[in-house]
Amino acid sequence: MFSEDVEPLEGYDSWDYYPTRIGTTLNNRYCIIHKLGHGGFSTVWLAHDTKEGRNVAMKILIAEYGDCRSRELDVQGMIEASVQKENRTKLLLSLATFSIVRPSGLWYRVLIFPLQGPTLYRCIEQKMEMKLRMSAAVQLLQAIATLHDARIVHGDITDQNVIRGVQAELRIYTGAENAKLRRPKTEPLPNGAGERVKPARFPSSLLSDEFYLGDLGVAFRPDGTIHRTQTPSAYRAPELIHGYGPHFASDMWSYMCVFAKLYTGMTLFGYPRLFGGGGETFNLACDLVGTLGPMPSQWKGTYTGGEGQDAWYDHGLGESGVGCRNLNQSLEALVSRSRPDVSLVERDIVARVMEKCFRYLPEIRVSAKDLLHDPDFETLLSMYA
Repeated sequence: MFSEDVEPLEGYDSWDYYPTRIGTTLNNRYCIIHKLGHGGFSTVWLAHDTKEGRNVAMKILIAEYGDCRSRELDVQGMIEASVQKENRTKLLLSLATFSIVRPSGLWYRVLIFPLQGPTLYRCIEQKMEMKLRMSAAVQLLQAIATLHDARIVHGDITDQNVIRGVQAELRIYTGAENAKLRRPKTEPLPNGAGERVKPARFPSSLLSDEFYLGDLGVAFRPDGTIHRTQTPSAYRAPELIHGYGPHFASDMWSYMCVFAKLYTGMTLFGYPRLFGGGGETFNLACDLVGTLGPMPSQWKGTYTGGEGQDAWYDHGLGESGVGCRNLNQSLEALVSRSRPDVSLVERDIVARVMEKCFRYLPEIRVSAKDLLHDPDFETLLSMYA
């Protein structure tokens, strides 16, 4: 029985996930060849477009996720209306869409995307070289700047929503895809309606050095409404646990969490605990205070994760008075510990880059456009050019 890298069985018991299998053709056009992955709101498949003679990524959204079904298409419409085509190259936009209706009446939105490879999360796990990591960091920042220039907040920037590209040969149907990606490992669903499939593992020879920002399903244009956030705690800006909604500055906090993981290989804040802890939001707050110091005093009493600690906002206490995670290290020391191989000059530059985004008050964080042209950021990138 599969236990990792596949969607949970209970997702099919509740009919959230659409049950299908290798070899199935949907919409009389898209033949499923392999599995690419899954998320909380979709499964993603490698499919052959029999009409165009190309391979594509087919994202089948869960049945009850109605808001995202329409919003992702609405956001794409906004992007196409406000961003020149040549400036959209780092955004993963859909090529087509259709719906599937089950006999029970449940229907599922399907989005077709250009075929891409694994997530940035998976690439980091596979020990991607530092030069390529820094290239990914700047490409992601370019994508965010494009969205922000169009006055669109992404709202869910994580290493799971950044996708690495594939070589052109994999997009062209040759019939040899399974041999290159290995035969799919499948497990029948208990009701026989479909199967769970282990996602494809891409050999490095099939991957390009391009990266794309996807999953626009919760993106929005700010209108004064406080939008819900689905962002995992490891990428969640501190104001989002104090009654604020996501916005451009919270995107930049999330971006810097991705950047820090690319550079250090570590999840800095809100990482899962095997033992102890008070829930992911509580752990996030403790990690923030342990690393960056007390949070703004004006936030005291606005914590939305349950019962907090007054010490989180007490600027009169030293680090030892916080009573949280025993990190107590500056960003410089954190960089030094995670990257002992680099020079003191580089460590100082990286710490300064991170500090520009890891500021509690959203209004004083650097913007995507300004960070792209920041001298420290440019100097760091030049070290890995």
